[in-house]
Amino acid sequence: LPLMQSPVKRRLWAQDRPQLAELGLVAGLTALARYSMLSSPSVPVYALAPEDWKKLNQSNKKLRPFPEEGDCEVEIWRYQPALFAKQGTVDLFSLYLSLKDDRDERVGQALTHMMEQIQW
Repeated sequence: LPLMQSPVKRRLWAQDRPQLAELGLVAGLTALARYSMLSSPSVPVYALAPEDWKKLNQSNKKLRPFPEEGDCEVEIWRYQPALFAKQGTVDLFSLYLSLKDDRDERVGQALTHMMEQIQW
């Protein structure tokens, strides 16, 4: 674990949910809600590969470093999140690494429970 790093390079916010849902995968707290009893956040989170982020950025979508009403969160990943994804959601290990430093105790408990369910 000490040698592993979060797959998330950068977090941004954008308005175009349909295109993000098409290009990206469910990630962050939205994915954790799918894998646990945690409630889904009001702002959906999507993971994009660097090349997909470039496509989105070139199509002149408003990407911001801060959220505005109606936005969704975009995680730019270091690698293609679809490599290990299942059913449109990022894989458990990458999700764990992306959220392990979250200070919310509920998130920590949900991550622990999620990882305990993995059969090694």
